[in-house]
Amino acid sequence: MAEEPQIQGKIDNPNIRAEGGVSCFVQYRKLWDFTIHFTRGFVFITKEEFFVDMTCEGCSNAVIRVLSRLGDVQYEIDLPNKKVVIESGDHSADQLLETLKKTGKEVKHLSTK
Repeated sequence: MAEEPQIQGKIDNPNIRAEGGVSCFVQYRKLWDFTIHFTRGFVFITKEEFFVDMTCEGCSNAVIRVLSRLGDVQYEIDLPNKKVVIESGDHSADQLLETLKKTGKEVKHLSTK
């Protein structure tokens, strides 16, 4: 029987979580130093926060339109504060940034939550 793959490293964000139909367990050696043993289907889910210069409902609809084309993302739009939080396991922050730029609005990556 083949050995299960392993990932070793340090986690920089304690809010990153893993989900999916997986068989996995984590061995902690010290704070945020870990080894993950997993089988297929393991996905890291991150929340990325962006500033999008939205001024009206039409602007937020443009955000909805471009994000809906990505598939497999969940998002929250905070129009008064001009923020969009996107939860995804399939897309990097850079990919999400480029997608949001397709709205024609000024966009900045603020943080990984």
